[in-house]
Amino acid sequence: MATAWQHSGGYKVGNESLKVFGNHFPYVWIFHTKSRTIQQMMASVSAALATTNQFNQLKELVETMMAFEKLRFPEFQACATVLRWEFDESYTGVGDKMAEQFEYGCGYGGKLGFQNAETKCLAINPHTDRQVLRLNFCTANGLVYPHRDANGKLKWAIRVRHPAAERLLSKEGFKADESLWLQPDILDNQLNLVRRRNPSL
Repeated sequence: MATAWQHSGGYKVGNESLKVFGNHFPYVWIFHTKSRTIQQMMASVSAALATTNQFNQLKELVETMMAFEKLRFPEFQACATVLRWEFDESYTGVGDKMAEQFEYGCGYGGKLGFQNAETKCLAINPHTDRQVLRLNFCTANGLVYPHRDANGKLKWAIRVRHPAAERLLSKEGFKADESLWLQPDILDNQLNLVRRRNPSL
């Protein structure tokens, strides 16, 4: 089993397969592996809560996470605020700390296809500092896609390998209707937003 131990102010890696990281292994583990796992989990949970009208639970989740220093991701709070602006028709953000602390450009809502969020953001924060908000954080690097369908119904999708997903469903005796798969152009657009866009709006 791979191990790492502290050694005179640094870390020594105790497995040949990990030596490629050298003494940077703790940084890679803490700031990449662990944070990426949390990022994917929270983006998925947030999208699920927002698209099933569980906005109070979403707010409570954010407040709980922000109370713990090691789980305090300002980007996560910002992304959750965008979701509330977009999907909660009654939420304007006026008088709400989450919205008042939104320090990013309102155009990020529009970039994600969230026109409601962009409009509400501009109404409360017309002069934001326009810091860079990583869209890959809001979408778990393109794995999560909260949206509305053609009828305006709240939906969220997750990115999977099509053949692998079909094999798993088939094994359990299920078959996914073709309407459940998003069109390739939608997927390509989402990946373009988080992977190939210019970081500044």
